[in-house]
Amino acid sequence: PTIMLYHNDSGIPAVCRDHSAAMRKAVAYLVKQQCRNIVLAAWSAGSANDKIISDDFDSACRMAGAVPEVFLLSDLSDMDILSTKKADAILCDAPYCLKYYLSRHVPDPQKHIIGIYDRWNWAEHPEGLSGVILLDAEMQIRLAVRKLIAAIENRSDGLPDIQKSEFFPQKKFSQLTADDLTLPHLFPY
Repeated sequence: PTIMLYHNDSGIPAVCRDHSAAMRKAVAYLVKQQCRNIVLAAWSAGSANDKIISDDFDSACRMAGAVPEVFLLSDLSDMDILSTKKADAILCDAPYCLKYYLSRHVPDPQKHIIGIYDRWNWAEHPEGLSGVILLDAEMQIRLAVRKLIAAIENRSDGLPDIQKSEFFPQKKFSQLTADDLTLPHLFPY
């Protein structure tokens, strides 16, 4: 059996990320910071997940009264274009692209940047983020393993399991930890 970690159109069972509630909180936070024009930079995987995150972002912006712009990335160098955008804030669902962008461009200090990370790549986040949408990736993997075992034992319902992310403003970063990726931690014997 196969388990996907993203929404898919092919009917493969999945343990999906749900950023919708965290996205609404992140956009509302940006609007409180006087950000009206917000760009979502997201990696274009050509999957159902692209549309879901774009729709979640558009919906969050409409609810908060912000003007959304979705910028799908197909290459790392596409991040260079972000420096030309006239946005008040960038919300980026491509952690390594964001790291690349911030290593090459000094953003306007008035521009707010929120990254989308999981607890496994959180340790590599760049300085200068205004906030983060964070997913508990370890829990997502553990749910996927349970779903895979259920599929092997023919107990699977075929419905996706959902793992919700959370939004944290910069002032709460000290409370966040990165997950341990070592084998003994993930698979104790």
